[in-house]
This record gives sequence, structure tokens and C-alpha cells, in this order.
Amino acid sequence: MKFCKYRSRYWTPITGFGEYSCELPSVNDKMELCKFHDPLYWKTNPEEVEREFVSILQRYNQDPNVKHIVFMGIHLPRIRLSGINLKKPLIILNSSIHGDLYILHSSIPTLWVGGNTKIDGDLVIAGSNIDYLVFRDVWLDSLLIAGGSFSKSISLNRLFATHCVVIRNLDSKEIILINVVSIKVFLYDLKMEYLEILVAERYVDDKAMRSKVGTSKFFLTYISGLKELVIHGPISVRNISFVGTQLPKTTVFEGVIWQSSSKDRIITLDEVNLGNHDPRDIQKHCIEVEKKLGCTIKKEGGDKLVPCHDACFERYSIEYTLHSVLQVYRRIRSVLEENLLYDVASLCFISEMELKRNYQERIINGTQVLKKRNWFYRLFSPLGLYRLISLYGEDMSRALLSLVITIAGYSGGYMELNHTSFINALYLSTATIFQLKSSTPIELSEKIIGLILLANIAITLRRNLERKSKVV
Repeated sequence: MKFCKYRSRYWTPITGFGEYSCELPSVNDKMELCKFHDPLYWKTNPEEVEREFVSILQRYNQDPNVKHIVFMGIHLPRIRLSGINLKKPLIILNSSIHGDLYILHSSIPTLWVGGNTKIDGDLVIAGSNIDYLVFRDVWLDSLLIAGGSFSKSISLNRLFATHCVVIRNLDSKEIILINVVSIKVFLYDLKMEYLEILVAERYVDDKAMRSKVGTSKFFLTYISGLKELVIHGPISVRNISFVGTQLPKTTVFEGVIWQSSSKDRIITLDEVNLGNHDPRDIQKHCIEVEKKLGCTIKKEGGDKLVPCHDACFERYSIEYTLHSVLQVYRRIRSVLEENLLYDVASLCFISEMELKRNYQERIINGTQVLKKRNWFYRLFSPLGLYRLISLYGEDMSRALLSLVITIAGYSGGYMELNHTSFINALYLSTATIFQLKSSTPIELSEKIIGLILLANIAITLRRNLERKSKVV
């Protein structure tokens, strides 16, 4: 009997350097490969390959001589692991799974998938207890991690998902995302202490993927218990959503692109999605995966098992209301001011005021509806005028320019009404606006406007001086 000749070397932080040697019987006399390493055997015998894989997994788990369960270079069909309780780390490297991989209601101390492993389908981990979960250099359609407990860490490093990455409804000490490339990355209804997102092209070997690094949209929503949040790399804040998440004081934004098309304000992903109350649109693919799985969990407050998507998606829908988006800007601004990043904090405050000026929420037929304010309110309301004269107290040059234009305008009026020289008119206008003279109605109107403009300058000056003194 011939045996499989597949041999290779590998390295992981868990195992260190190791020699992988397959000792299974060969099913291909020419290539001398077993049913797992033969690239075509799984096509004609998918059920046999799946059954044998589960059997070997359990045998290695009981073997006292095996410290780590390692599979390398294997070809598998659709695999469904349900109720598997492993006592040893499971490591899958440089392999191809030609279908979906489901790990349901299982217990694994460490699950490591990497080494350019390709999954031609969805990778779903639901209701499982895993201490360390690591994906490194993995290609797949979608990743869904839902329910269960990940007591130590979830680490996604160079993971490329065609559709979406969803991590929700679970507890973990930390989640680290390094160069995760997907259309959308959802992290919501999570309880954890540490979250890190790193974007850096230099860590990607594949040239085709470098251009896509940093383009993923991250939905960091409804996360509780955070003690530290780190986001670094050239990622635009326009691609990050923070709705429902309380940002911790220890929040680090390093290399984040705050401004995009707008030069005087910040636009987050929350504002881009403002008014979107239907989460099923952006999470459609994830819901379809769960329906296909038939996953069930206990809905909070009840004892009956219900489908995962019914229990979780309805309660934790992502609603981008005016109030929730304003809260995001306030929380970001508070964190930035805590870190003395006043220039960016100023942009956040401007964004908050712009939303108040441009939008309002009304109750129509019992439903809260987002409405854009009419042009007259946007331009001539108190907020509109405040924006015009000083950009909400954030632009000293605009505040001073408003004062100069007012003095010049009234000087021209005085020249026409009093038939006097420009110097006399300028003196009269300046004296009036600084509250030194007022006898006629036109002078009284300038005096009132002058009070407003001088108060505006005082507010703007105070903000600038406070920030400079704190920096010093």
C-alpha cells in the first residue's frame, strides 16, 4: 500500500516551526496523494471526504501524542462541524475548501486558519466557544461570527472577503483587524475591552489587493465595555460608523483621514447613511447565510429557540437618526479634545452644527421621518447667520471679516445720507459699532449688529485662546 507523499514545513506562533507529513493511504497511484491532498477526489466523493475529515479530527483530538491538530494543503468540500469539542488547537494552513465551512456550537481552544487558505463560500462560526480565533492570509466570500464566547482574542490579519465580514452578538477580550478587505465590515452588539483596526499597504504581499486596502467600510456599532480603541493607517473617517458605541477615553486615531471632499468639516459614514432605518439592506447577505444555516438561539426574555436573524437583527438594527449621528460627532469631538487634537475637534463641531442647520426630524403618521430644512431656514435662521459670520465660532478670520464688511457697508450708507466724506463716515460707523455713539435709527441698527458681531468675536477668540493654553 502506498501512502500520501505530501510534505511541507510550517510556522505559527502557537506551534513554532514544524514538519507536516501526511501518513494517510494514497488514493492516486500516479500522484501518490491521499483523499484530502488529491485536488480532485473531493469532487466525486464529497460526503466521504467530509465524513473522514470529522473522523480524523476526533481521532487526533483523542491521541495523547498529538499536541496540535494541523491540516496543511488539503482539499475539502463543504464542511459542517457541529457540536465538536476539541481539547487541542486546530490549525488549517495553505488549504482549499470548495464550499462553505460551518463551525456551529463547538468548543475549540484555538482556531488558526491561514497560509493563503481559500474558501469558495462562506465561513460561519456560530454559538461556539473559542479562546483564540486567528485568520491570517485567508480568501473567502463572507465571514460571519455570531454568538458564543471568544474569551481571549479574535484576530483577522490580511483577510479578503468578497461580500462582507460580520462579527456580532458575542463577548471577547479583544478584536484586532489588520488589513481586512471587504465591501462592508460589521462589528455590532459586541462586548469587549480592546479594539484595534490597522490599515497599511506595506503589509500586503498581493499586488492586486494593495489598491483595495483601506477601502472597506467599518460599522463599529453598539459596542459596549470598550476600554481602548485604536484606529491607525490611511483610512477615511467617511468609511467608519460609530452609531451606538461609547468611545473610551483611551481612543487613538493615528493617520486617519478626517477630511475628504469637504475642507471645513468631517463627514463620517454615519452621516452618509443618515435616514437609513432598514438594516436588512446592508446586512442582506449575512441574513441569507443564517437562513441557509438554520441557526437557532434563545431570544432574550424567552425560552424558545428562534432563528438567529429574527432574534438579533430586529433588536440590533442600525438606525441612522439625526440624534444618533449628532451623538457620534459629540463623542468623537470629546475624545479628540481629550487628546488635545483641537483642530480636528473643531471640524467635528462644525459637522454637528451643519446637521442641525440642514435637517430636522418630524413625526408623520406615527413615524419619525428625516426632513431637509428649506433654503430660507438654512441661510437666514440664527444658525445660518452664525455659520455665515464665523463658521459657528470656529473661524476668527471670518468673524473679523464680518465686522469689517459691516463697518464698510454702514460707512457707505452714512456717506449717502449725511453727504459727508468717507473718513467721517468711517469714523461714525466705527464709533457706532463699538457702542460709542447712536442717535439716529440707522446708527441704532448698526449698534445692535455691532453687539452681535463683537460677542461673536469674543466667543471665537475665547475658544482659540482656551485651546492654545491647554496645548501649552
